[in-house]
Amino acid sequence: MADMLEAGTQEILRHAVKGAEQTTESAQRSLQIVNQTKEVQAATLESLKSQGEQMRRIHGNIQNVKEGVDEAEMVLDSMVCCGCFGTKAKAKSNVKKTARCGAAGLCTSQSVCTG
Repeated sequence: MADMLEAGTQEILRHAVKGAEQTTESAQRSLQIVNQTKEVQAATLESLKSQGEQMRRIHGNIQNVKEGVDEAEMVLDSMVCCGCFGTKAKAKSNVKKTARCGAAGLCTSQSVCTG
């Protein structure tokens, strides 16, 4: 009977050791996944930071383009106002002069479209 008890104890011990080994392996795999996740997180954070900087540059470029377009519209309005296109200009034939050109050659007020 003592041998059976000893055998049972040994079996329980082997089972406990096997369970502990499996638990350790599982914990190691989990730790590996956590480390991989941290690497992905760091790469994603760096990518988002880079994209944010790129968006700020794009926004600045858009602002520059808008300012250029606004300036070009002002110059074109002045040219129409001052008659630079003559009386037969088809593209702006519906613009009526509401201002006179200033010293810099620009209208002193906006042209008004009647069409």
